[in-house]
Amino acid sequence: MLALALRVGNGVETDMFAMAGDSFGPDIQAAAAASADRARVLLEGTGREEVIRAAHMVRALVGGERSGTDLLRDLRGCTDGLLSPQDRALISSNATAAVREAAEARLFSLAPPLFSVKDDPMLLASSFLESLDGFLAPGWSIHDGMPVMFEEGRASALVALSLKGRSPREVVEIMERIPGELPSGVTARFSGAAFHAALSARRVEREIGFLSGASLVLVLVLGWMLFRSLSFVAPLVVALASGGIAAAGALFAAWPRPHAIAFVFGTSLIGLSVDYVYHARAAGGARSVLRPLTQSFATTMACFAPLLFADLPVLRQMALFTMAGLAAVYAGVAVFGWRGGDTVPVRHEESSAPIFRSIPQFNILRVVLFIVTAFGIVHLRPTADPSAFYRPNASLAADERAVAERLSLGGARIVFARGDTLQEALEHEEDAGVPFGLSRIIPSLKRQRENAALVERLYAAEGAAYAEHTGLKHPVVPDEPRLLDPEKLPQGSSLGELVATMWTGRGLMSPCVGDFSPKDPRVQVIDMRESTESAFARAFRSTRRLFVYSSAALLVFLFAVFRRRALSFACPVAAALVSTLGMLGWLGVPFTFFTLLSFFILLGLGLDYTIFHRGADAPTAGRTVLFAFLTSLAGLGLLSFTAFPVTRDMGITFAFGLFFAYVFSMRVVKAG
Repeated sequence: MLALALRVGNGVETDMFAMAGDSFGPDIQAAAAASADRARVLLEGTGREEVIRAAHMVRALVGGERSGTDLLRDLRGCTDGLLSPQDRALISSNATAAVREAAEARLFSLAPPLFSVKDDPMLLASSFLESLDGFLAPGWSIHDGMPVMFEEGRASALVALSLKGRSPREVVEIMERIPGELPSGVTARFSGAAFHAALSARRVEREIGFLSGASLVLVLVLGWMLFRSLSFVAPLVVALASGGIAAAGALFAAWPRPHAIAFVFGTSLIGLSVDYVYHARAAGGARSVLRPLTQSFATTMACFAPLLFADLPVLRQMALFTMAGLAAVYAGVAVFGWRGGDTVPVRHEESSAPIFRSIPQFNILRVVLFIVTAFGIVHLRPTADPSAFYRPNASLAADERAVAERLSLGGARIVFARGDTLQEALEHEEDAGVPFGLSRIIPSLKRQRENAALVERLYAAEGAAYAEHTGLKHPVVPDEPRLLDPEKLPQGSSLGELVATMWTGRGLMSPCVGDFSPKDPRVQVIDMRESTESAFARAFRSTRRLFVYSSAALLVFLFAVFRRRALSFACPVAAALVSTLGMLGWLGVPFTFFTLLSFFILLGLGLDYTIFHRGADAPTAGRTVLFAFLTSLAGLGLLSFTAFPVTRDMGITFAFGLFFAYVFSMRVVKAG
């Protein structure tokens, strides 16, 4: 299921933040969604020209070659509203002579002006660009349209990228190509959520692909051991296909972009499908086991039904996927498996079950097992810390630390300036004085009009003297100042790329350096790590509450169906879940939002084992449950061998949970 989800990445959501839904709040969601496609490449070397050439090579590799003068070209003809903070302050305080004198000095210096004197008579736009030195961090300046730093014996360039629309495989290919194409002596460091997500997706896809093959082999071997033939394969494939199609169809009909974790959760559908098909064929047809089959189906549906009312969309997706798929499987097995099968010949009930079930001390052994494992709950560590369920690639983590250190960034804090439009967000950045926001490079149109009015005042006061001293014409501001509109930047331009890496659709995000604390409520500092932990803590509490509701609804259903025997069905499942929690404690596996989700699957499969162990009359029921358990263990337990913490911890939970569910569900048979 997970491999399928990863392969249809355009139709399936894979962002971790999307799982917690509104728990993050709209601003954090917008920032997280925008960050998911953002990336940065820090290039370092000893030669200035080599590093700049490498930066252009990286930009060309991702989005096409661009000239080093892109920034100047983007600004040319739109300079009437550009003023450096220093010039703006001087003109506002009527110190216009100081501005004129500085302009005259720049005009006659050896350094050529950045813009034509015709477009920028008093070199105010050139002064504006020079003021961007140190914009990103101390020592950094804008050169050839990108942030660069030149120190003695060391040069650095930072390339900001938007990887929206790139598949994980394409992103990984970019990461692998860049080092091989860099000039000699230049190294690359990668930073950004897009790189982390791509590496994780590739690793998980490879692991799941290998384990899926191993799981398939084990399923075939176990099925052959049960039926002594492979005739079970066709009905099992039909059941899984019909269930998968029905589940995916219902999910995509309700959500255009469901989350990939819903497909992982849907692995319970595989386990239940195997159970239904095995029992129907082992008993010679669904008629012989229709009652326990129906009871198992009804209790499982009752188990998942409360999730349909969850606050988190991902939980509703999980419930719909499993319930729709299970309904299709049940209908297929009950209708098309009514007659015929691979009846397993047995001499008596005991031969269909493990021999230790007839040992009088078996109940004592189970009690001891429960006590020992349950005691581990005291060591259980519930947590919402992201590091508990996500560990980045070690090399990429080292790159992240190096980039943060180079840019003087601390932690995962960002500044988020809210705005319904880009212009509004720019104005809020300016009002709050955001030090490293987009408005430092592209002022809002409101600010540019104010600047144009100040420039007109400057020309009126100092234009005659400037013309006399320089021999140029008296500078005049046009009736309609030529302003830079960030919403009309050419697609693919340097400034357009910069806007794309900072605008989220709901606001502007920029790095937070130092102890900046905005007083404007429309601008806030967000700690992404802290926000992630807080959101997953709320999601954990909400899911835990739903599990309690699900268990309570299931208990009521069991009393309605089995009456006095209800506890004999409920207690084994409860004991299995408690023992599983204890084992997680003993093993030091953190109890996270993801491992909690595994317990919904264990609840459904555990009830399935109990019902067929204790409610089925077929003499083959015990042996069939054993092989159904081993088959599910082969499919779900192998996840414990993956390197990705989420799937590994879920695999460990499944492995022990299925084992305990099987052992505690068995009915002791009297010897003799």
